[in-house]
Amino acid sequence: MRPLLMDGRFHAYHGHLLVPPRSVVSGEFHGMVGSSLADMIAEFNNFTSYYPGELYIWDIHQHDARNANNGFRALDDQDHQRLYQELQGIQWRAALPDDKQDLTLRPLDSFISPESKDMRRSSVLIRVPASWAAKTGFPGPKEGFVSADAFPLSSRWSDTHHIDRLVADQTDHLNKMRHSRTSSMHNMDWVLTQSSLQAVFPVQSIIELSRGSWRALYGRFWRALSDTTYPNMLSLDAVHGSSLKALVMTVNKCLAARRCGSLGGKVIMPAPGVDEMGRGA
Repeated sequence: MRPLLMDGRFHAYHGHLLVPPRSVVSGEFHGMVGSSLADMIAEFNNFTSYYPGELYIWDIHQHDARNANNGFRALDDQDHQRLYQELQGIQWRAALPDDKQDLTLRPLDSFISPESKDMRRSSVLIRVPASWAAKTGFPGPKEGFVSADAFPLSSRWSDTHHIDRLVADQTDHLNKMRHSRTSSMHNMDWVLTQSSLQAVFPVQSIIELSRGSWRALYGRFWRALSDTTYPNMLSLDAVHGSSLKALVMTVNKCLAARRCGSLGGKVIMPAPGVDEMGRGA
């Protein structure tokens, strides 16, 4: 999430703060403001009531958290407190021990139990920048807030509106960061970004831009994956329908769990009695 504080309310947003010599309209912010955070939280709480039993992660972007009424500067400590207070309206925030352990190494059932769906419960983590968590007033893991240090996650923003550049950049970075099944968690930002000119003259919205990334998702994205190289998280604009759910289930079942056979060589099945680390049973 990229939070923008504007006139006392937080909103989701996208855009550019243009500085010389990038544009003749430099020194101003150009982009679009989306739904209010309050509306997003209400919609999210409603969604989790219909689809319980899952782990949800809200990821707050440090460099894109800004105050529109303060020259679009980064949020200050007081702004952080206002944001924390509003985020505490999210239901089912996990209560975690403050033990400084790497949370990405913990099994899924330490966050959400198999019985949670029947109990109509979910689990939510709110991931914030490490620099924020080091300051006074950070709610902490007992309130479901975790720092980027406690939940390390690599990511790469390609910053391009060209689909060929996006595919090449994202798949290249995936290969570098996820070269084995035990590599650290990685998020693929499969998102096309408006150029500065497109932000100033938004003839084509980010929803329209996203059509290209969606078309590439089921071909070029899938071809780049294997049972050793796949993202742990996938970020997209304009999520709709059930097609993404089907793709994610395929990655989980066929690549991560290796339950679909070799898939034409995409999956290397381990020998009987040998685990994914090459160790005998």
